Amino acid sequence: MAKKDKNRAAVRRAVKGHGFLTPAYSASVRRFIICVGGFYLRFVEGVSRVSFIHEERLIDAMRGFNRGEHRLIFVFRHAAKEDPPVLMYSFSKLLRRKIERYGGLSHLRFLYGRDVPNWAGKISAWLFPRIGAIPVQNRAGNREALSILHREAASGRFPIALAPEEQVVYHMYRTFSIAPGTSSLVKWGLESGKPVMVVPLALGYTYGAAPEAFIRDKLAEWEGLTGQALENRESAPLHKLLCAAVDGTLSLLEPEYNLPEPVSADRLKPEVLDKRITALCESLLCSAEKAAGLLSEGSNMDRLFRIRYAGTDSFYPEHPDPETLPRMKRALLDFNALKAEVFIRHERIYDVLEYIHMDYISPPFSAGRGCEFILNLIDLVFRTLGGTISSHKTPSGQHAAVLAGEPLIYTKETQASLSRREFLASISSDIKTAFETVSEELEVQWEKVKLQ
Repeated sequence: MAKKDKNRAAVRRAVKGHGFLTPAYSASVRRFIICVGGFYLRFVEGVSRVSFIHEERLIDAMRGFNRGEHRLIFVFRHAAKEDPPVLMYSFSKLLRRKIERYGGLSHLRFLYGRDVPNWAGKISAWLFPRIGAIPVQNRAGNREALSILHREAASGRFPIALAPEEQVVYHMYRTFSIAPGTSSLVKWGLESGKPVMVVPLALGYTYGAAPEAFIRDKLAEWEGLTGQALENRESAPLHKLLCAAVDGTLSLLEPEYNLPEPVSADRLKPEVLDKRITALCESLLCSAEKAAGLLSEGSNMDRLFRIRYAGTDSFYPEHPDPETLPRMKRALLDFNALKAEVFIRHERIYDVLEYIHMDYISPPFSAGRGCEFILNLIDLVFRTLGGTISSHKTPSGQHAAVLAGEPLIYTKETQASLSRREFLASISSDIKTAFETVSEELEVQWEKVKLQ
């Protein structure tokens, strides 16, 4: 038998996608989550502790919902991939007794990206429907999902929880645009004849008691990954080092996209780095679109999702099942998946690079901003190496915080005073403002260390 070549790369093949996973809530699976949630958070997500700020707002909102006083939607800032597990564990375990003492269950019905089970694995495909989670697809209509969302918003057994910024945004303290579909949930909730309460949540993370040492250690990791050395890494100001690391990362990527070499005297200036990032982001999108045969239309987020779903369709076709096809037809599907691997590599790099903003760490900056920035930069390097969001390195020993903002209340009277378009637009605006407020408050209460 021929020996297997260890140096030969695995070739991407098409695999049948999971399709639409209809929610089917299971009480026994919920009990399982209560039992194992803490272990999962600690040993998989690296979160060893969760704290609450304005915990009473969470309890009061759930109590009112369980009493039938209002419909309830939790909207959370999605700064990190750990956010949904943290919230799930918070409500199913940490706050359960305080909420359920007044009657009802402490459980949320989460919305998640329809493509997530394809890359997250069989366990997620088994688990998500059984905790009642609803699969949705950004920038695309889905009758099954919309029908379920409409019903759940108006009369569902559990409150809805979603991240209206559409995807992980890698910023604890900066907000992004709100998806318009969030407003429709409020409108549907009002069909119940009850007020709709929307509770904004901000989540934050710390990475130990010595954030400066953490950042310098991560910069050393960056050096090892990129093969570049930073001048005076152990003593130079952190802002200078982070700018140099961004410059070094861009310098490795720019030649691959035929971008010009920056002027040496200006290359480390934050405003120059931002311009270079913008130019590289555009080149990444254009390269992906060209390889995928897509037009460059709409906003950058429109383009991002169009590319991503083209890749998903190639990697995980739902019809027909690749395993049932004749060899040649199967080979052609595999070839499409192999081609998609190229344009999705551009998309994955863009997906992190678009969130690298130099003004986010204008000195003095909070320790959380600095830690978040270097983790994003290392994630960018891993994406260049072929990594995905699943390969995002999560530090152990994280301390998570969940801050609940002032609830937003909507009534039939509120709706009647505005046109349909004005009402929906006002909800998006209210949530955006609420997100800015909770993010600012979280940074004030959560961050005690300023860095240069």
